[in-house]
Amino acid sequence: MHPKHAILKALLGDQTTSIAPSLKLELEKIPLASADWIKKPFAFLDCIDTSWLQDKSKNLHQMSLSPSPLQAFAQSQLWSSIKPAHILPYETALALPLGNVLQHGVTTIIEGYKRLGLFDLALDARKIVQTDILQAISSSLSDDQKAFYKSIQDKPTPIDFGRLSLTRWDKQPASLQSVIEKRGFNRFAKALYPCHPSIKWYLQHLLSKDNAAIFNSLCADVKNKNAQKTLQEELKAAFKGLS
Repeated sequence: MHPKHAILKALLGDQTTSIAPSLKLELEKIPLASADWIKKPFAFLDCIDTSWLQDKSKNLHQMSLSPSPLQAFAQSQLWSSIKPAHILPYETALALPLGNVLQHGVTTIIEGYKRLGLFDLALDARKIVQTDILQAISSSLSDDQKAFYKSIQDKPTPIDFGRLSLTRWDKQPASLQSVIEKRGFNRFAKALYPCHPSIKWYLQHLLSKDNAAIFNSLCADVKNKNAQKTLQEELKAAFKGLS
């Protein structure tokens, strides 16, 4: 068994640092120059979706940083096993244009792209004259969504992804929220299309594997520079004030 695998096995078993002398010797071979690096907490590992760790430890990424060099080494091994060499460090990706999206947890990211879905809702609602439908829309939105919707409902957007067919809507809040989320996810993915691959890699791993696959299918070039720029401005507006 490779030493690093044995270390992981030991950590995940009884959470013990009592390992064979031979493994301790292997651990001591870690270059001193890397000591500071392996002791740094990898913030991204604390929030990565566990579905990406099917073939690895599902608990290791949740371990808090410990003075134990064993745990630091185990974290570094997990990190190196899931991050491709061409992906920039997490802290570097955060500083890239639109990289600040990564600083949010998944719940906040969903909240942000659901706000984006309100741009689709606004486009369709402008064509609705039936008072009962407009009232049902209002009652189906959260207070935060109502406030954001009010701020953007009269703003033009250069790209229309098609009607929501609100005249056939069943007036159930859950079904409207589902449509808003799907439409928002679409705008979100397309807004991020021109971004650095590192941002998209980290984002995909914050999502589940299934949602990451959907993100990949939606993350496409809209082939319109003005529309692309506006989509990114919409994304910035949607995430503004979220924490």
